[in-house]
Amino acid sequence: MKATILTNKDILKNYKIVYNFLYYFISALLIFSGIVKLINPQPTIETLKVIFHISEKMIYFIKILLPVIEITLALMMIYNHKRILILNLIICLFSSFTFLAIYGTLIGIQTDCGCFSNIVKSEFGVTMILRNLIITAITIWLLIENKKFARA
Repeated sequence: MKATILTNKDILKNYKIVYNFLYYFISALLIFSGIVKLINPQPTIETLKVIFHISEKMIYFIKILLPVIEITLALMMIYNHKRILILNLIICLFSSFTFLAIYGTLIGIQTDCGCFSNIVKSEFGVTMILRNLIITAITIWLLIENKKFARA
């Protein structure tokens, strides 16, 4: 039997495939989440009311702004516009979602945040915290690897 030897070129090619898959996965996740919030913002609004005790004017502003931010960031990712800046902004967004998941879990919120409609269960708890941590970690990895590719 002939042994297969992977060259550095093969490894780099596979590495870029993983990078690109995760990069477009994050952009698709943002688009999906943004569209879901535009179609049915009520679960997200109810969650924000419980956490922040915000006024109706602010709720109207957030219900429009948050999905627009998510979709805009995703489209900027897809078009590779200011990639490092966009990845940093997405890390900030996902980090804030992670902190909200932790806070909501600690204060005992029992509802679904509505982040992904009924397709993905989004109830507060350890699962939501871990999901947000993983998504944030993926985005941090994308930023680090992007910087490595940019230097090469």
